[in-house]
Amino acid sequence: MEYAGAADCMADLEFRDSESLVARAIRGLRQFLNSEGLRIGDPLPSEAALGQMLGVSRAVVREALRAMEALKLVDIGNGRRARVSGVDKSVLALVIDHAVHTEQTTVQQVLDVRRTIEMRTVGLAALRRNVRECAEITGYAASMRRDFSTGERVMEHDIAFHEAIARASKNPMFALIVGSFQVVTRQTWRIGWVAGHPTRTAGAASPATRRSPRRSPIAIGPPPKI
Repeated sequence: MEYAGAADCMADLEFRDSESLVARAIRGLRQFLNSEGLRIGDPLPSEAALGQMLGVSRAVVREALRAMEALKLVDIGNGRRARVSGVDKSVLALVIDHAVHTEQTTVQQVLDVRRTIEMRTVGLAALRRNVRECAEITGYAASMRRDFSTGERVMEHDIAFHEAIARASKNPMFALIVGSFQVVTRQTWRIGWVAGHPTRTAGAASPATRRSPRRSPIAIGPPPKI
């Protein structure tokens, strides 16, 4: 594979104050990916070729690629070149979890963002979902009603329910963001389950779960796409 713009791209890469060789290599690699228009699954040049382009050793390139793999920017398989990776919700989930535990944000603030985003995803999913997605979403809603007496099961159904809605919105950013909330959701579910509904009993159901899945906005919206 030829990389026509690689030389010009690397020529513009200047050192920044207090920047390590690995940090410079990561910046150069990201700039390279962007300039070449690489997509998911596309291979990168060999470590030797990348080192020559970046003006660093293969060891530095290798460390930079490992750092990028941890961020799910590239995928490094045994015995083959690094390839462009798809975005992963677990990375954003890690950032959110770190922000909460280091008191840079609060759980309530995270949940506030989640509720705001989910309102939008429901509206889009009602317009854009197909038959399979509609069945999947209403199935999770029915499972929440069925297992309402078991908080842990409801939690898993709830997470899957909202992620399915986000996917049905056909906006991959919503799917990424909503999926990243699951770590905080799992950590705080038990507290919210009791504290948020002090009168809740094992067999009680909220208005949302009492509503038949067939009457949800997603189920009663425009006819699903085939």
